[in-house]
Amino acid sequence: AARWWPWRKSALYALSFGSVLVVAQLNPQGFLVVMEKATSMALNFEAGCFIAVMFAQSHYRYAHVKIPLPLPRWCVPASYAVMGYFVFAVIYDLLLTCYELVAWAAGAG
Repeated sequence: AARWWPWRKSALYALSFGSVLVVAQLNPQGFLVVMEKATSMALNFEAGCFIAVMFAQSHYRYAHVKIPLPLPRWCVPASYAVMGYFVFAVIYDLLLTCYELVAWAAGAG
């Protein structure tokens, strides 16, 4: 069964890329709007949430590992503040997108 995995993986990639290509060809303006919103939200989520959690977890899990220039202890709570900022940015992005969608639907109807 392991030898069939590369074919399934390739088919999944082709299907996902193909669907994105079809949407981009049928509605280029809408595709750009979706890409702008999705990339902004994904980047905010990745940069803020995941990196802050990775930093905090690595600080506690790997405290026994010697590194040349360790960060001070006060950086751990600061990383959660940064995560809160980026979570707010993601929530703001979602609310703004919902507002624009409702405004568009009200104007189109």
